[in-house]
Amino acid sequence: MGIFSKKTKIGVHSGSFHPDDVFAVATLKLLLGNDIRIVRTRDPNELTLCDYVVDVGSVYNVAQRRFDHHQKGGAGERENGIPFAAFGLVWKEYGKQICGGDDRVSNKIDKELVQFIDAMDNGVGTVLPVKADVYPFDVCSIIALMDPCGDEESLVNEYFGRAVHMAQTILENCIYSFKLLFVGEKYIADAYAKSGDKRFIILDRNVEWRELVSHYKDLLFVIEGIPGTNQWKVRAVRDSVHNFTNRKDLPLSWAGKQNAELAEASGVPDALFCHNKRFIVTAASKAGALALVKKALEA
Repeated sequence: MGIFSKKTKIGVHSGSFHPDDVFAVATLKLLLGNDIRIVRTRDPNELTLCDYVVDVGSVYNVAQRRFDHHQKGGAGERENGIPFAAFGLVWKEYGKQICGGDDRVSNKIDKELVQFIDAMDNGVGTVLPVKADVYPFDVCSIIALMDPCGDEESLVNEYFGRAVHMAQTILENCIYSFKLLFVGEKYIADAYAKSGDKRFIILDRNVEWRELVSHYKDLLFVIEGIPGTNQWKVRAVRDSVHNFTNRKDLPLSWAGKQNAELAEASGVPDALFCHNKRFIVTAASKAGALALVKKALEA
């Protein structure tokens, strides 16, 4: 950096931090690179000197690069009723650019991550328990743990930086994973078209298929290789990516068995392992996995 270079200043409120402001700053870091300075303040005079201001200042104006939602009337809401918080406002403006111009990836991140954080920040919606009084330990819970809650400002700023780094990593991984997801879409469609029995498909390379197969209503099992080995596995297709209900369970007689015991129960000599919950079974070969899926379909 030259001696006359000026770092881009991102203004954000001081004090306790939340997923909304953390992810808004992380988004701008992905947009602008690391040659930035984060200014944590509520002083209007300091904020006027910032190139971007998020989650403070009571102004939403894209032309002025101001992204707050605390002003009277808020900063608008989506068609589904979820109001925009600072993260959503920044993502709406720059998400597609950060995702390399890919609308599908940007929109999926908005649906999977941004809208949840915006909803929690605006006090909209209900987080339901997984079971009884056991609740999801979500990204909002993680960010809350990273806030030192009222300790000296220098420590809060340090932990804010750590939280932003983590949020940036999450966003980078979302972009990478969702791009791969959509790349795999055509591959899975081709595998389904080639399958003589539409109740299962064989994937000769590893792709993230759980969400992509949901609209193939007759599909029950997926056969795929196990990375780094010569082994293969059969996985049951779930009724939904949001639950653990298999469209068809593997046979009860296989549950929890492995090696010789599973080989005897299944009639497949190179069968290796079947999970107690009957959603996955493995074999030492592709032929073994194919034999297992055919027996599972007959059961």
